[in-house]
Amino acid sequence: LPYTTLCRSEEARELLLGVVAANAVRLDAWRPGLDLAGKRVLRIGIVLLGLQLALGDALAIALLESRGFTAIDFGLLHPGGRLGALLKFARDAMRSGDAVPLVEQGTKMSDGLFVMTSKGLGCIGITGRGGKLLGIITDGDLRRHMQGLLDHTAGEVMTKSPRTIAPDALAEAALAQMQDSKITTLFAVREGRPVGILHIHDCLRAGMV
Repeated sequence: LPYTTLCRSEEARELLLGVVAANAVRLDAWRPGLDLAGKRVLRIGIVLLGLQLALGDALAIALLESRGFTAIDFGLLHPGGRLGALLKFARDAMRSGDAVPLVEQGTKMSDGLFVMTSKGLGCIGITGRGGKLLGIITDGDLRRHMQGLLDHTAGEVMTKSPRTIAPDALAEAALAQMQDSKITTLFAVREGRPVGILHIHDCLRAGMV
């Protein structure tokens, strides 16, 4: 069969090879009358199939590299599937505008809690002069300041210098940062100002996980 009909994606290729390998012995069982030479031909065919897939991949990669084809180019041409989702930009999956939970550092915590609850992301970003992102308040911060919480301002409760990502970064990088840091949200920042927020659930909906 032509290589293109055998392998349309990395996942399809792995599935095909797995099925072939898992059923190699069963094929022998279906042909009880198959002699030793026939079994050898069958196994050689399976090996040649794997070699064909590997050679096709090697040729494709060499050609793409020679033409300067990048992962970003692939993502633009193949937006569907898990690989295409990982090659999207953070700005493609992030929430922006009024959906971003933000309050100024002098905001009373009673008002901050209202914003945090209404946006439904489990956090709020704290901004300062010029709209720069100064910190973040999460459920953990609320627990740490439970005593007299409503007597504080957002700036007094926040965790300073939260983790951020550029909106033009690959979504895969954003997902990796959330997983490595064991966090569920990541603010997208441009020149220090928050322009969006990415939640782990957004990654799930986009097919990144």
